Amino acid sequence: MPELKLYHAHWSLCSQMVRVALYEKGLNFESERIKLCDHSDEAGNLTNDFLKNVNPTGVVPVLKWDEEIIRDSAYIIERIDELNGTNDIKLWPKDPKKRKELKNWVQDTTVTEGVAMGKSLGTIIPLFSTGLIEDLIKNLKFSSILRILFKHPRRERKTAFIMMYFSSIKKRIGPIVYKGFSKEIVNLEKNLRPESFLLGEFSHADINLMSCFHRLEEMKLGQILEMPELPKVSNYWQKLKSRESYQKGILDFDQMTDFNISLREKLKEISSLQIPKVYKSFESDDGTIKYLIQLESGSMIEMVEIPDKKRRTLCISSQAGCALQCTFCATGAQGFDQNLSSDEIIGQLWICLLYTSDAADE
Repeated sequence: MPELKLYHAHWSLCSQMVRVALYEKGLNFESERIKLCDHSDEAGNLTNDFLKNVNPTGVVPVLKWDEEIIRDSAYIIERIDELNGTNDIKLWPKDPKKRKELKNWVQDTTVTEGVAMGKSLGTIIPLFSTGLIEDLIKNLKFSSILRILFKHPRRERKTAFIMMYFSSIKKRIGPIVYKGFSKEIVNLEKNLRPESFLLGEFSHADINLMSCFHRLEEMKLGQILEMPELPKVSNYWQKLKSRESYQKGILDFDQMTDFNISLREKLKEISSLQIPKVYKSFESDDGTIKYLIQLESGSMIEMVEIPDKKRRTLCISSQAGCALQCTFCATGAQGFDQNLSSDEIIGQLWICLLYTSDAADE
């Protein structure tokens, strides 16, 4: 197994995609976070060491594979898929027809060198961040802007950042973004398959859309993905959010900026953000949903969501199994396994909120 070291930035979409791929495969890697010049005066991507030894174009992610340096996120994920990690999953199918289809999806959902922004779903969604990036740029020191001007190797990024600092481009981009996004999200709703994911099995393309859809939520636009007119998109997004790789690769304690840095670092050392695994779910004709949830210990518990006209009732488990052993009860027949911890109980509510946008416990 090669030694892997990932140079990445937390908020970078392409960095998120590579992190998710690594966690999907179950691969160990060394992490080095880079503070990018568009939101930090530190500008780790413009240091002499980074430009000389990591990436002369000044962008992330970059994967160091033993002594080989791999710089394109889509290619990084293809290479990652060659390795056998602890999880038995392939992000690229063997079937040539499906590989060709996946290649088209990846191209449409990745910000790739030379591709015009705003032409596909993957190049439209990042533009929603323009306003926030512009605000961050305007808060940089003037010396940081000069560093970008003289040191950033990418002419188009340098130009955009300078325009954001001295002028504004977000108002001009807004109408273009919303018009293009509306068209693309409707097309996605039409083209989504009845299966859980784009090509049936989870793949590289799903990783890309996971990151893009999360960006919409970060920009407080996640309600778009829950619109009644987009039922397949909504269900698809819930499936993506329920994956462990989403919790590990995109969600983390660094986003909890209402906590101070030392507390966030401590939380990363002693805990993790991980949603319980939904093993199976069953829905009745009246809308009642029963979830079979697998705990980290391997024990199974049940959670039931019962709809009503004006509310929803959520029945959650506080134990795995039952010690009473009532003869008429299947749970009692399995015996007592364990009392649930507080996080395992709260995790059930988290599942409900992820799977149903209008859920409310009673």
